[in-house]
Amino acid sequence: MRITGGHVERYPAVITPTIADTFEKFLRLSVADGDASPRTVEAYRDNMRFYAVWCSSALVDPLTATHDTILAYRASLVESHCYKRATIRLRLTAVRLLYRALQRWGGRPDNPADGIRAPKEKEGDSSAVLSKAVSPDQARALLLAAGEGRDGAMVRLMILHGLRAGEIVRLTHEDLSAQGDRLSVPGKGGKRRTLILAYRCRRDLAARPAGPLFTGRGGKALTVRSIERTVNKAMEAVGAKVAGRSCHALRHGFGVLATIGGARPEAISEAMGHVDPKTTAIYTRAAWAYMENPSDAIERALK
Repeated sequence: MRITGGHVERYPAVITPTIADTFEKFLRLSVADGDASPRTVEAYRDNMRFYAVWCSSALVDPLTATHDTILAYRASLVESHCYKRATIRLRLTAVRLLYRALQRWGGRPDNPADGIRAPKEKEGDSSAVLSKAVSPDQARALLLAAGEGRDGAMVRLMILHGLRAGEIVRLTHEDLSAQGDRLSVPGKGGKRRTLILAYRCRRDLAARPAGPLFTGRGGKALTVRSIERTVNKAMEAVGAKVAGRSCHALRHGFGVLATIGGARPEAISEAMGHVDPKTTAIYTRAAWAYMENPSDAIERALK
């Protein structure tokens, strides 16, 4: 069990207190070298609970689970047709972390979830980005419609600098340079990256109050959910909101637009905080749909 805010939350009986405590210890000390954001930790915890419920229904003891057990769990996620690939990937990652924790602290000699991954997307990663990202016309419309206040400033940071909603909520005035032209962004795993602010974003942030840069009622920092609602509303206003497209579409749009505009992949990778260059390459390939559209070449040839 665990206690949060005075409330006791219990895992299903098949996840014993020893296993749960081991997993909690692992989340606290080992994920992102002990520097994972609270939201990341809670996401892993929720997905472990989901696995616990499945184990109970399948009459499986997690301590004796085998590779075939995890394959059966994966199959149940896929065959339900209720979950996107990203959700399945997170659920399986949480299971791998559970057994890695048990390995580390002597609960098991092996990790039965090793090598088990979510199914591949039916469309390529670049095609997935294209479907999720705002188009150049939509990004232009969002920037034109963005107001002068807090909400417009957030939209501009996402489109012009590729910030995540989870990064925006953690920004404070201390992250701005003394001249106000640079922003130190607290990214995933506690890693920071420094951005040279676009002129409009520089003006936006200079006008923000001391303390958290983006606040709601009572001066408290906004939540990720509140930012998502704000950006979704902005996308709806310009016709950019479609099923399956979240506020992350603005960050995707940044990667595609920066490539179209001629930014080097290394600069885009640095700005977006990518650890693996292969991630940035997805945006490069997505941008080709605009930059090197074969139908445009045919029209030029016919002229």
